[in-house]
Amino acid sequence: MIGIVILNYNNYKVTIRCIESIQQMAHVEYKIFIIDNGSSNESVKVLHSYYENMENVEIISTGCNLGFAKGNNIGIRRCQELGMHYCILTNSDIIFTANSIESLVSALENVENSVIVGPKILNPDKTISLSCRLEPVRPIDALEIGRLLPTKRLDEDIIALPVKVYSVSGCCFGININNFLNIDAFDENTFLYNEENILGIQVKKSKYSTWFVPEATVIHAHGASSGGRNTFTCSEYLKSTIYYWKKYRNAPRLFLKTMMYLYVFKLMIVEKKENIELDLKKIKHEGILTINRQ
Repeated sequence: MIGIVILNYNNYKVTIRCIESIQQMAHVEYKIFIIDNGSSNESVKVLHSYYENMENVEIISTGCNLGFAKGNNIGIRRCQELGMHYCILTNSDIIFTANSIESLVSALENVENSVIVGPKILNPDKTISLSCRLEPVRPIDALEIGRLLPTKRLDEDIIALPVKVYSVSGCCFGININNFLNIDAFDENTFLYNEENILGIQVKKSKYSTWFVPEATVIHAHGASSGGRNTFTCSEYLKSTIYYWKKYRNAPRLFLKTMMYLYVFKLMIVEKKENIELDLKKIKHEGILTINRQ
């Protein structure tokens, strides 16, 4: 049996649609763990009414919003408690297609020393969302303008067999639970972003490897699970970005400040996001302070 961990936050309709795709497409024995991250609406009540009679769906309510890393860690540890060796971590805004789950599990079982396996990610219009990295994130990527200076990317459209990569998209991937926990993969100081960048570093310095599995295909409705771009998500992006570059890339303070202000300039002036008001002093403080909490 495998575990499938889904985080839910105030978006039970999206979560139910994800689960329906699993129920329709999965042909392996599985158990779904819905981690409700402190939803303030009727999510828990509705989800319980949908799944209270299904033994292969378990709802775990955290009571507050713990974020991506902590929420997923709860689900991973629950899978381990039940003796599972593999699990799939997925955003609620993912739709699974035929054989996607089986292909991810097969890669985990058959690729030696694999710790993370990621599927091919399609946008809602069925175009490919290039999600695999062959090298670490660059400063220009942190500013979300990396497409202006493209880096070396895997041509995911022509790859037919699993291939080793630096990192895969954090929206959906499978893990070997024991290997994943051995490298302390999820840093709980992050809340919503940069997890895959940290995973890339953690895996690279370990004896394990990350693989792209092209025969596994999922559809990602970007942002539906997090609520899209707003003051909260942009603030969390900046905090986790500062934290990542400070702790994992040893970036100097001047670099962090420059990157932060350039990102805000792009957001406010280039994109004209006038409704997003960021407390930069708080973001800078919290992004760096989290390093000292470990």
